[in-house]
Amino acid sequence: MSPNVAEQVLKNRNFRIGLIVAGLAFVLVFGGYGACFTYVKPDELAIKESRFGDGILPGVYQGGHVYFTAPGVTFHRFPRTWQILDFNHYSFERDLEGRIEGYDHEPTMEIPSSDGFLNKFDVSIHYRISDPSIVIDKDKGVGRGDLFKDFVKTKADPALKKALGKLAAEQIYDVDIRLPYTVEAKNDLNKELNPVGIEVGEVLIRWFRYMPEYEKKISAKVLQRQLEIANKQQALAEEVRAEVRKITAEGKAAVEVERNRADKEKRVIYAEADLYVRQKKAAGELLRKEAQAKGQELVNKAYDGPGSDRIVGIEMAKKAVAIKRIYVTGCRDGGINPLDISDMVKKLTGK
Repeated sequence: MSPNVAEQVLKNRNFRIGLIVAGLAFVLVFGGYGACFTYVKPDELAIKESRFGDGILPGVYQGGHVYFTAPGVTFHRFPRTWQILDFNHYSFERDLEGRIEGYDHEPTMEIPSSDGFLNKFDVSIHYRISDPSIVIDKDKGVGRGDLFKDFVKTKADPALKKALGKLAAEQIYDVDIRLPYTVEAKNDLNKELNPVGIEVGEVLIRWFRYMPEYEKKISAKVLQRQLEIANKQQALAEEVRAEVRKITAEGKAAVEVERNRADKEKRVIYAEADLYVRQKKAAGELLRKEAQAKGQELVNKAYDGPGSDRIVGIEMAKKAVAIKRIYVTGCRDGGINPLDISDMVKKLTGK
């Protein structure tokens, strides 16, 4: 093997070794990072558990942070956002389960009324984990992972049937009568779930359906009641619209009053500004005229003072410069010789 070939082989081998070392370093660094650090998302809460005898450690770890994970330590993450448990028969909503985080779907609830008729309810329950340290506790709560969802489902069914089962069939469509029973269902659920670290925010009846035989029996009565409710709501809506119109009219009147007041103030300001300008212009013009008069007075006094005859002579001499030809016919007594400047000054000024 020639020296050049051996050198090239050595370089290639060193290059491959360098790549292997870099790859191992990458795996160690990022693998070690993943093993030693845990990221808790902003919409999560976490509980730390140690496998070396300490078990569940105290404290709730807030989301949006990276936490150091020592060997043998696990972070259990729970959602901090509101969860939705839907009971309905819609297939497209059933397909959302597993695709939307925090959404669970169950079939429509069938609840018998107080007068013995079976009715179907579409219900939504909104709940959240208020204290994950209780939820994860096997003795006080429900356990790890998604066990809290199954726990809510098992408690929701009897609570809803107990509260809504107190309604007579013909009372179900009346929201004013139905609402207190949905509040009762929510309160009963909170009594069951609050001790395990879960809070129910809302219990909402989205829709209901009577059994066909009962639907036929009370259809006319239901329609009449629904018409009464619609008329009542329409009357309330009209009252609201009237109040809105009144408030709008009052607002427009107030705006118009303020606009007129502002226009009046603006006119006053403009008038005062114009008066101020006129006054200043008049005062300036007066000062200018007084100065001109004073100057003219000083000029006049200068003409009457010593040397005024010389000023007259100088002015006459300036005029005489333009004279090209003079005809002198004679110099009698009382006559004026324009070439005799001293005599002309004497005759004109009397000095």
